Amino acid sequence: MDAKKIHYLSKKDFDKYKSLQMDYLNRLKSSFTEESNEFNKACINIANDLEWQTENEPSCPNFYNDCIGLWKKSFLYQKKVSDDLKISLVSYSQLAQRYQKISNLYIKKKSLQNALKYTLKALEFHRKNYEERVPPKWDFIDGELIPLSKDPKELFYTKSGRERTTIGGYGLCFLNYARCLSIQKKYKEAIEMIDKASMYFQIFPRIHNLSQLEKGMNLVYNKSKTGIKLIEDSLNNLDKIDKKFTKSEIELMDKSKDLIKKK
Repeated sequence: MDAKKIHYLSKKDFDKYKSLQMDYLNRLKSSFTEESNEFNKACINIANDLEWQTENEPSCPNFYNDCIGLWKKSFLYQKKVSDDLKISLVSYSQLAQRYQKISNLYIKKKSLQNALKYTLKALEFHRKNYEERVPPKWDFIDGELIPLSKDPKELFYTKSGRERTTIGGYGLCFLNYARCLSIQKKYKEAIEMIDKASMYFQIFPRIHNLSQLEKGMNLVYNKSKTGIKLIEDSLNNLDKIDKKFTKSEIELMDKSKDLIKKK
């Protein structure tokens, strides 16, 4: 199968590439059933792969619906096995990340109610995770993750130098919530939520400047005179980042540029 995958990717035939993946999944279903760990792992891997292709390959069609369906199959498996064994298969942190994955996909589809539903579930499990275990140099008080240090390295990196992804993930969850508010045209609340989110990824230039771009757009929608300046500054900062942007990020940047042209 790997040779065929490489062939279809080289030909940019993404529909056949997806069909190959789904055929493989159906074979696993026939051999092991949907309640098998093999089927569950394949759902997760294929969902992540199809989302990556959608976001990073210019000619790839939108596979968001397929990704959502695969994540939901994985959740059904987790629930069934967890109910049978009376224990959770994954940690609160992993559950938060997985709910957030579906939330991201629904936001890209502009499906407000579903995006909000899964964002709130992700926040719920992020909070349960911090109630159980708080990262070093942080505290969790009254449902809020509070920094106990002013040193960014202590807050956002482990002693071995690895990024604390759960901190940034928590911030991205609030950013998704802000996006849900913006879709509802609750721009003031969205701006406040972006400010809250930024606290958890402020030292990472890419996501910080993208979030500030979104803040600037919400400021413009909310008739604030400061919005255009923030958009321009954020775009300038993003231009200096030597990284490839995803389709969603490029769409966001293009949308912000259109706001500048209208002013």
